[in-house]
Amino acid sequence: MINMFIGEDMARRTRQGVLNYSSKLESTQRLHFSRHRSQARHRGEQYLLTFEQYVELWADVWHLKGRGSTNYCMTRRDTTLPWCVDNCRTMLRSEHLTLTKSGRRSAPPPQTPFDEWEIPDEIKHRL
Repeated sequence: MINMFIGEDMARRTRQGVLNYSSKLESTQRLHFSRHRSQARHRGEQYLLTFEQYVELWADVWHLKGRGSTNYCMTRRDTTLPWCVDNCRTMLRSEHLTLTKSGRRSAPPPQTPFDEWEIPDEIKHRL
């Protein structure tokens, strides 16, 4: 039950916790930044961007951020380097997909053809 002396707005902030940002936009940006950093760390990538740098990189196209091919995404110029201001850029997802499919970004090494594999002795007698 909401305490009438506190007011509904204050009660909502109290239930949500201590974090109270100046705007809904900043709250959304902080959430996206936190998710982005967490995903990079989960993949074992070094992440050196601060929240302010993240927002600055997205400044012109934040409203176009999304998952569609006509939306924007953030990518690294060189995937072997960490996420930092000099190595990051925003670009259309369709361009990003073209880059990753053409192999201009670092791709996993090609697999060894089956002919070059060594067959263990314990399996050779079965052939």
